[in-house]
Amino acid sequence: MQFSNNEKRQYERLMRGHNYGGAVLIIPLLDKETVLLIREYSAGTDRYELGLPKGKVDAGENYLQAANRELKEEVGYGANKIQQISSFSLAPGYMQHMTKIILAEDLYVDRRATTWLA
Repeated sequence: MQFSNNEKRQYERLMRGHNYGGAVLIIPLLDKETVLLIREYSAGTDRYELGLPKGKVDAGENYLQAANRELKEEVGYGANKIQQISSFSLAPGYMQHMTKIILAEDLYVDRRATTWLA
């Protein structure tokens, strides 16, 4: 997608019927009272939305590795303590995949993969 300021971004959609390793939704806790959120363009609503970092599990990754990678890419932090706390399906009537809910704590700055923060 190309925006009006000529910035380009690539977005992924998780399509029904495609084989992939699932998805993760990360709750990054900077401290006991601070949850880090991201502001990103959402194609479904055609506007910017505030939400939790998320993404798909790539080939060769497990859920926790994918969550830490997405956290670094989208937020600029990694997690020393990361665990699955639950899972859910957004639409079990027609979507087969499950999204793992991951709690990320003891965060550290890691902006190597986050070029937009440079």
